[in-house]
Amino acid sequence: MPEIHTNLVPHVQEFAIDGNTTIRKESLECLAEIITHQHHLPYREEVIQFILSSLCHSRNFSHRRSFISFCCYIIELIPFQMFKDIFSTHLLNLKEDRI
Repeated sequence: MPEIHTNLVPHVQEFAIDGNTTIRKESLECLAEIITHQHHLPYREEVIQFILSSLCHSRNFSHRRSFISFCCYIIELIPFQMFKDIFSTHLLNLKEDRI
Protein backbone atom coordinates (compact mmCIF):
# COMPACT_ATOMS: atom_id res chain seq x y z
CA MET A 1 0.00 0.00 0.00
CA PRO A 2 2.84 2.47 -0.51
CA GLU A 3 0.89 4.34 -3.19
CA ILE A 4 -2.03 4.81 -0.80
CA HIS A 5 0.31 6.00 1.91
CA THR A 6 2.08 8.43 -0.38
CA ASN A 7 -0.92 9.76 -2.27
CA LEU A 8 -3.89 9.46 0.06
CA VAL A 9 -2.68 9.68 3.66
CA PRO A 10 -1.34 13.28 3.49
CA HIS A 11 -4.69 14.52 2.20
CA VAL A 12 -6.65 12.58 4.82
CA GLN A 13 -4.37 13.93 7.54
CA GLU A 14 -4.91 17.47 6.30
CA PHE A 15 -8.68 16.96 6.31
CA ALA A 16 -8.50 15.52 9.84
CA ILE A 17 -6.93 18.77 11.03
CA ASP A 18 -8.52 21.45 8.85
CA GLY A 19 -11.83 19.94 7.75
CA ASN A 20 -15.25 20.85 9.03
CA THR A 21 -16.93 18.50 11.51
CA THR A 22 -18.28 16.08 8.92
CA ILE A 23 -15.06 15.90 6.91
CA ARG A 24 -13.00 15.55 10.08
CA LYS A 25 -15.19 12.65 11.24
CA GLU A 26 -14.84 10.84 7.91
CA SER A 27 -11.10 11.51 7.83
CA LEU A 28 -10.63 10.05 11.30
CA GLU A 29 -12.60 6.95 10.34
CA CYS A 30 -10.43 6.64 7.21
CA LEU A 31 -7.23 6.96 9.27
CA ALA A 32 -8.51 4.27 11.63
CA GLU A 33 -9.08 1.97 8.65
CA ILE A 34 -5.64 2.77 7.25
CA ILE A 35 -3.99 1.92 10.58
CA THR A 36 -5.97 -1.30 10.73
CA HIS A 37 -5.02 -2.48 7.26
CA GLN A 38 -1.50 -1.03 6.98
CA HIS A 39 0.86 -3.96 7.48
CA HIS A 40 4.03 -2.01 6.71
CA LEU A 41 5.07 -1.05 10.24
CA PRO A 42 6.93 2.22 9.47
CA TYR A 43 3.91 3.58 7.57
CA ARG A 44 1.56 2.55 10.35
CA GLU A 45 3.81 4.14 12.97
CA GLU A 46 3.93 7.36 10.95
CA VAL A 47 0.13 7.61 10.93
CA ILE A 48 -0.06 6.78 14.64
CA GLN A 49 2.51 9.46 15.45
CA PHE A 50 0.52 11.96 13.40
CA ILE A 51 -2.63 11.11 15.39
CA LEU A 52 -0.83 11.46 18.71
CA SER A 53 1.09 14.64 17.93
CA SER A 54 -1.49 16.52 15.87
CA LEU A 55 -4.65 15.51 17.68
CA CYS A 56 -3.98 14.15 21.15
CA HIS A 57 -1.25 16.61 22.12
CA SER A 58 -2.64 19.56 20.21
CA ARG A 59 -3.22 22.89 21.90
CA ASN A 60 -6.54 23.09 20.04
CA PHE A 61 -9.37 21.59 22.10
CA SER A 62 -11.32 20.48 19.03
CA HIS A 63 -8.31 18.42 17.90
CA ARG A 64 -8.10 16.76 21.30
CA ARG A 65 -11.83 16.08 21.14
CA SER A 66 -11.25 14.58 17.68
CA PHE A 67 -8.67 12.26 19.21
CA ILE A 68 -11.34 10.95 21.58
CA SER A 69 -13.65 10.34 18.61
CA PHE A 70 -10.79 8.63 16.78
CA CYS A 71 -10.30 6.29 19.75
CA CYS A 72 -14.00 5.34 19.53
CA TYR A 73 -13.47 4.34 15.89
CA ILE A 74 -10.15 2.56 16.26
CA ILE A 75 -11.08 0.51 19.32
CA GLU A 76 -13.65 -1.35 17.23
CA LEU A 77 -11.11 -2.15 14.51
CA ILE A 78 -7.90 -3.23 16.22
CA PRO A 79 -7.23 -5.80 18.94
CA PHE A 80 -7.80 -4.38 22.40
CA GLN A 81 -4.22 -5.08 23.48
CA MET A 82 -2.92 -3.00 20.57
CA PHE A 83 -5.29 -0.17 21.52
CA LYS A 84 -4.19 -0.42 25.12
CA ASP A 85 -0.49 -0.34 24.21
CA ILE A 86 -0.72 2.59 21.79
CA PHE A 87 -3.67 4.83 22.62
CA SER A 88 -5.11 4.14 26.08
CA THR A 89 -2.46 6.00 28.09
CA HIS A 90 -2.90 9.09 25.94
CA LEU A 91 -6.68 8.83 26.17
CA LEU A 92 -6.57 8.49 29.95
CA ASN A 93 -4.31 11.54 30.19
CA LEU A 94 -7.10 13.58 28.58
CA LYS A 95 -9.44 12.86 31.51
CA GLU A 96 -8.00 15.94 33.23
CA ASP A 97 -8.60 18.05 30.12
CA ARG A 98 -11.54 20.44 30.23
CA ILE A 99 -12.75 19.65 26.72
